[in-house]
Amino acid sequence: MLFFAFKFQLLYKNIKERTAEWSDFEIALGKFTRKVDLQSADKFLDDLDEVIDDLTEYLKLQQENSYLNDEKYNYENVIQETMREYYSELEDKDGDELRSLLKNYSEIIYHFVTFNYTNTIEQIISKSLVDTIRSPYNYNYFWRINKRVIHAHGAIDNLMTIGVNDDSQILGEEFSERQKEDLIKPLLLENSRAANQSLARNAIQGGNIFIIFGMSLGVTDTYWWELLAKRVLVNENHRLIINVFDPSYSKRSVRRARRDREKWENAYISKLDNLGLTDEDKEKIRKRIYIIFNNSKVLMPKLREE
Repeated sequence: MLFFAFKFQLLYKNIKERTAEWSDFEIALGKFTRKVDLQSADKFLDDLDEVIDDLTEYLKLQQENSYLNDEKYNYENVIQETMREYYSELEDKDGDELRSLLKNYSEIIYHFVTFNYTNTIEQIISKSLVDTIRSPYNYNYFWRINKRVIHAHGAIDNLMTIGVNDDSQILGEEFSERQKEDLIKPLLLENSRAANQSLARNAIQGGNIFIIFGMSLGVTDTYWWELLAKRVLVNENHRLIINVFDPSYSKRSVRRARRDREKWENAYISKLDNLGLTDEDKEKIRKRIYIIFNNSKVLMPKLREE
């Protein structure tokens, strides 16, 4: 949960200080544009730049004080264990199905696409002793990581991108097309002339198995959810693994576990309305989604032994 001590009257007083998800803040930006007239539209965008400045300083502080700098944790084998174990907490049927698919690959390359602005992933990779492992299914084959981390929405001090997914999320009628371009993330990324968006898009379009970890399924990132859906739909062997953190999750009853799983499947599929999917397409995507609750095997360090 993020909050900022906003100091700019026009923007800060009209957006809730606390949001359940980062995407809530971005949605609030779009909604607040209803209160912005033609004369104050540029001031609104100036204030948003100030928000980015404040966020940058906040994230720098968090990065400096990161638990990654705590010597009591062992990060040396985190990447290796993640490659081996990220799917180990799937339900039995899903796990067996995924392992059967993995056996078909002679080589697996892991690409990291992060929507976080910090260098957390880079730090974990730099601390790791191993970035290549032998396939557990055929020791003649290898699994390895691509060490280049792709920051889809920019990074601290480097083109941080905050906004909405498309113009339907900008409720103000006084914004010019040029001003809208400064609020719509896909257009912001395109206008930045950086390679972030194309690199992330290429990684998705060349991938087969996708793992979502540490992200909300926010509507302001619909662009990416649609890209993933198209890729999952194109091949019956493609899979989408969505990791969900939910302390209240329980497997005590089949009905409750099924409903929790379907809730997250539906949350993802509901972001795909613009694709015009048939019911058959939606069912194909649903069958290719795996949900893992409270996964302890992804980028999780262990305490060092005394």
